[in-house]
Amino acid sequence: MQSSLLVRNGRVLTFSKQGTALSPEITFPRRDILIVGARIQAIAETILPSDHPSARVIDAAGHIVSPGFVDTHRHLWKNVMRAFSGNQTLLEYMGYFELDARNRFFEPEDIYHGQLEGACEAIHAGVTTVLDHSHCSLSADHARQALQATLRSGLRSVYAYARRPYDEADSARGWQLAEIQRIGGSLAAAPDNDGRVTLGMAYDNIKVDAAPLARETLRVARDAGARIITFHYAPVFQGEGLIARAHERGLLDEGFVVSHANHVSEGELAALRGLNAGVAATPETEMQMGHGDPEGFRCLQRGNRVGLGADCQTVCSGDMFSQMRLHLQSARALRNHALHVDAKSPGKLLRKLEFTTDQALRMATLGGAEVLHMEHEIGSLEEGKLADLILVDLRSPNMLGAVDLSQAMVLFASPADVRTVIVHGEVVKDDGRLTRVDWATFARQFEEVQARYLERVEASGTDWEKHHEHIRRDVFRVPDERLV
Repeated sequence: MQSSLLVRNGRVLTFSKQGTALSPEITFPRRDILIVGARIQAIAETILPSDHPSARVIDAAGHIVSPGFVDTHRHLWKNVMRAFSGNQTLLEYMGYFELDARNRFFEPEDIYHGQLEGACEAIHAGVTTVLDHSHCSLSADHARQALQATLRSGLRSVYAYARRPYDEADSARGWQLAEIQRIGGSLAAAPDNDGRVTLGMAYDNIKVDAAPLARETLRVARDAGARIITFHYAPVFQGEGLIARAHERGLLDEGFVVSHANHVSEGELAALRGLNAGVAATPETEMQMGHGDPEGFRCLQRGNRVGLGADCQTVCSGDMFSQMRLHLQSARALRNHALHVDAKSPGKLLRKLEFTTDQALRMATLGGAEVLHMEHEIGSLEEGKLADLILVDLRSPNMLGAVDLSQAMVLFASPADVRTVIVHGEVVKDDGRLTRVDWATFARQFEEVQARYLERVEASGTDWEKHHEHIRRDVFRVPDERLV
């Protein structure tokens, strides 16, 4: 007999069928939601508990009941080094952490603990689905540990496997193809995978692989079950035209998600739009690290599929409240600044804000689902869809007195206000407590693992400044005269 939940008396975030990504119509009617197994069976004004005596009743009075957030770009494994890079540029981050830097000292147990902590953080903050760009694969066991941690957490994930960034050796390519086939088979056969974790591929080497090799890589990945292919693209660092070149070579399709895409050309946005490919904006890291202005709202105006992401917690917060807020207010600030400095009309003022909390809220939920081509399963609360939803407390110190609930979600709420999280019909956060992990025990284990990792890094005696300069000059090829 399937388990069932009855979520009662909540203010259910509802998207009108007439609304669009640019002009969403969001309401919050009081509704009851019946969940049977992994799916929403019914949504109605009243569903009586007496009609479903085996259902667990969750009282959602005084709560927003929202679709779970969909994060379209995150590196879950990096949580073992939280708050390491918050004062670094991207070039510093690459030289001090990622490119054969501190990341090369990670053992499989480090990856497991970092991945599980990252997945738990996401769930704690109301993120129910993540496109996980998982480029921690120093060995096959590293990838296995990342995948095992994801399965343990209860998070819904597109596990986008990748080899180490910028590893272009033929042997590495062969290893990646063999490994992604193995992972695809293991996910399909895993007894503890109820469909929440699916395969993707992270393919940053698309910009350097020859077209025949790229086509073969993509074919193998698709045959292994990878629905989504994702890669980083920031023209200020990687040069312009990557999307255009990949499109001209016939490498892109609707299953692609481009992370960042700051200041890409109108032609490249049109190419992505024509393919129904997605863009993942990660405003907090992009603003800090020099990628350029976050482009989510520009993509929205052009009709592209666009979602939000938290990127990596070495740098920034892992919750979508922060990403919605930063992206919305930065877009508003840029629009106001453009008016103030326009030589033809200095000092002009907007009659009305053109970027809204409704747009940001949709971007973090249904918009993210559209980027992953999962909008028929997740991203909104509808009968027949998968039961991925969160309860946000309207009586918390952050939220009490909220008049407009969309504004409250985007501009006032925090992870502490997420009281309950349901993924695939399972309560994975119950009245503020994670249900799959004994947090006190795990936190102690995590701290012990992290301490051993830091000891290995210290014992290496690496000259980090010298390594950073090597990455800057020889990998990114940034000469001294470009630096200020």
